[in-house]
Amino acid sequence: MDLYDLYKIIIEKLFTRKNPRYRESMKKGEGIIIHETTDGEIILENTPLQKEVMIMNQHNILINIKPGDINFERVDKLENPENAYRFVVRYGFNIELFMNGVALVWWTLYPDGRYFEDEDGFGGEDCNETTIYAYIDTLGNVVIPFRDMTSDEIKQFRIEAERKVSNQVLRNT
Repeated sequence: MDLYDLYKIIIEKLFTRKNPRYRESMKKGEGIIIHETTDGEIILENTPLQKEVMIMNQHNILINIKPGDINFERVDKLENPENAYRFVVRYGFNIELFMNGVALVWWTLYPDGRYFEDEDGFGGEDCNETTIYAYIDTLGNVVIPFRDMTSDEIKQFRIEAERKVSNQVLRNT
């Protein structure tokens, strides 16, 4: 083990320290760690910039999202879009791995109708799952607004999000 390897281990330990406030911490690439607190908050930590951004508060409200970060023209055409207007997470939310400065985010606004069934299959609803997607940068800013996306659109929007972020970096230098 050389000095560089030792340095990497020390830095790794410093940036992934155990904090009793965090129930779980997940490395998402590019120095980004997503923390889930014991209160249920979701915090994005950008370790290279030493910044933390609260994404979701303890009441499951996405506080880092503004109305312009959701394409309501598209979302209104989906089944059960109501949670998008309240910025509330009840059924699922995840930030995928960061690559080239952006990460895909998915937010399930309403589950498949079978979610409500009991063990005998009663109580279900006749509806499809409603999930919307967006791309965020390493500070949690929405780069591509939330909307429904096909798998092809997810790939196309990633290219657009990466281009927007790289153009923003160029403007700031």
